[in-house]
Amino acid sequence: MESRNCLVCTVPITVTHLGIDACRACAAFFKRSKIADRSYTCRQGDGKCVFRKHEKFMCRSCRYDRCVELGMAYVLPPKRKPRKRVEIEEMAPSTSSGSTSSSSESMLERMESEYRASYDRRLVQEKHYIALHKIVRINHPTEELYQSSISSFYDIFRITIKEAIHVLQNVFDEFDHLSFPHRKILFKHFLGRFCMCEGVYLSSKYFKNNLNFMTTLLTFVDGNNPEQWVSEDDAVERKEDFRTALSGFATDYISLLGPMLKMELLTEREFHALLVLAYCDIDPSLDLPEELITNAERTKTKLFEELQDYYKNELRLSDFSGRLGGLMTFAHGAGFERSWEFDERGNANVRNYVRCIL
Repeated sequence: MESRNCLVCTVPITVTHLGIDACRACAAFFKRSKIADRSYTCRQGDGKCVFRKHEKFMCRSCRYDRCVELGMAYVLPPKRKPRKRVEIEEMAPSTSSGSTSSSSESMLERMESEYRASYDRRLVQEKHYIALHKIVRINHPTEELYQSSISSFYDIFRITIKEAIHVLQNVFDEFDHLSFPHRKILFKHFLGRFCMCEGVYLSSKYFKNNLNFMTTLLTFVDGNNPEQWVSEDDAVERKEDFRTALSGFATDYISLLGPMLKMELLTEREFHALLVLAYCDIDPSLDLPEELITNAERTKTKLFEELQDYYKNELRLSDFSGRLGGLMTFAHGAGFERSWEFDERGNANVRNYVRCIL
């Protein structure tokens, strides 16, 4: 088959994507930009950035404009089409040497973009739910925060689940190509860590040294009295067993939060790095394809390279081993398995909801 080059980034290709001679990575970038209706700012400000495969930091604005200039087109479907369920071994060869995304694309920037878009959508839905159910607002000096209960948590948790799936699909290209059983295993692995990382990040940001835990973007539970999270009016079976499990989770949370507080305040970029690690720090005992685990390791290596560059050039740190080590320690510990234990004890049917939307 005749070999050609991507007209956007010059990588060799053998097939066209979205109607032009473009690689899969550039086509996926254009598609994500169209779906999210994104706009970008040129890095140099003149709209004339040179875009090549092996450049470390590429201008997304000029990349997108180049796609449009060449006639790349993607029409948003009126409704989501069923995804093709195939094993990762059956995926078409990628021009990115087997990595989970384009080797030239910043993984941190990709996660940052997708998480912020997801955060904004979740915030609107949470505020609507809170207003509809008249949840009590607490007195906080700077933030709009509300007292959580198990009932409100599980209702809002459905929003989190749906948006976490969107983040996975848009940041990690191979996710949609997995079989349903493998997607289910990987999503469960990611969701617990995603929730724990986000909860600890927001808790340390809003409450400093107080033992309060953010359960969603706007609601929290008192870590000193976690049993109050479940009232007699909540539709939860075996309430005492549930409260015991919740107390155990509070102990796990405190042990995880302690090292993070010693790091000083976690930066937003470090938080986005934790979300990437929530996906690619895969337990090798999980029943997942070897190729997926290998690709995840490549993503992790790329992430650490980006973090080192961030520490050196933006934070101006000469010794960042402590911060990097703290992130890795936290990522390993943020399993959050107890949240799934709550599902059984609380009879909330979260797993059935996941099955419906995956």
